[in-house]
Amino acid sequence: MNIAITRENHTVRLVLQGEIDELAAEELKKRLRDISLTVPQRVEIDFAGVSHIGSAGIGKLLVFYKDLAIHGAVLALVRVPSPIYHLFREMKLDSIFSITEGR
Repeated sequence: MNIAITRENHTVRLVLQGEIDELAAEELKKRLRDISLTVPQRVEIDFAGVSHIGSAGIGKLLVFYKDLAIHGAVLALVRVPSPIYHLFREMKLDSIFSITEGR
């Protein structure tokens, strides 16, 4: 999995590419931990290039969300492919943070 990170004003944007399996989830956790230390106001994670996310990756997103929420920051998942979007909705993650379906 590849992760590209950009910062603009108070927003951090991550663009993910590939599968988020157990190994990739650990890399994602490290990158998210670095972001949570700076406490931006908003974090957008672009899922357009993600073909699969396992339970380990979902767990890392939830821990990251908790870290951000403590500081009043917002997490948004954008351009989420339809199968992953529907998985997140079934898990009711859309009631926790913003999730936008992409193409």
